[in-house]
Amino acid sequence: MTITARILAILMILRRFKFVTTAQIRRWCVPTDKDGSVTRDALRKMLAAGLARRFKAEVHNPHVTSSVPVWTPTEAGCCLLAAKTGDPSFILDAMPNTNAWTMFAHYAEVSELLRTIETSFARQAYATMGALYFEHDVISSEKEPEHRFRLYTVVRTDSEKRIVCVPDAAFEVAVAGYRRAYYVELERGTDTPKRVAAKKSPGYAGMQQHFQQHFPQAQDWRVLFVWPNAGLRDAARRAVDPAKSEMWLFAAFPDITEDFLHQPVIYTAQDGPRPFIKAPATAPAQEQRTDPAKEQQ
Repeated sequence: MTITARILAILMILRRFKFVTTAQIRRWCVPTDKDGSVTRDALRKMLAAGLARRFKAEVHNPHVTSSVPVWTPTEAGCCLLAAKTGDPSFILDAMPNTNAWTMFAHYAEVSELLRTIETSFARQAYATMGALYFEHDVISSEKEPEHRFRLYTVVRTDSEKRIVCVPDAAFEVAVAGYRRAYYVELERGTDTPKRVAAKKSPGYAGMQQHFQQHFPQAQDWRVLFVWPNAGLRDAARRAVDPAKSEMWLFAAFPDITEDFLHQPVIYTAQDGPRPFIKAPATAPAQEQRTDPAKEQQ
């Protein structure tokens, strides 16, 4: 098959996000494809050439009865991408984990969220978004999950209890030379905010000693909880320990748009709304007095 710019764009999306639907690929890579035929033709060719994998009927829209496939990258597709771009970082550490088929819908939703966040960063130059990792990223063939999956972190092991932290995703942000890691939890409203807080708190309580194993240059970290709507967001804020007011951030999914970055849409347990990243100061003197760590909320 002919390797076109469109094929390379799709390969980049597959490599970046790992689990995406046909509709997502169409919106992100072929926005002029009105009926989806161009996108489907490209994906069929990529599937036949071994550049992508397709899993049927596992991802679906709960508001309709039809199901849709999810696409993942292959080693061959990522090697081709590395060869065409000259960037060896595109080569996969290992094939994405597809054993947990019941999680495909969630993985695609997380891809949607992180693509939106990435696009918001791309629309400005003040802050930059760096490395992006996902819960399902496989880095080795080891059997133990803490060695096999990039973000699976054991924060405590003793004779009584083993405590782990497994974020949905994580990314790094740099503002004026200051680097911060953000761990992302995309909640679907399938559990109560109180139980979510109780389940997640022990793991994140121990991440202070571990966040730099994921982002060695990060100077601190936060966890961002994204809930389906403002009501659940505020219920989650009330459920969390106020002592975590600066470490735990909360947002409603509809507020995370491609222009959200400097908008007041982020809350802590005790206050808000704040911008995710404060807009840059206009006066040079004021910029010099600003603490870069405080630019990130």
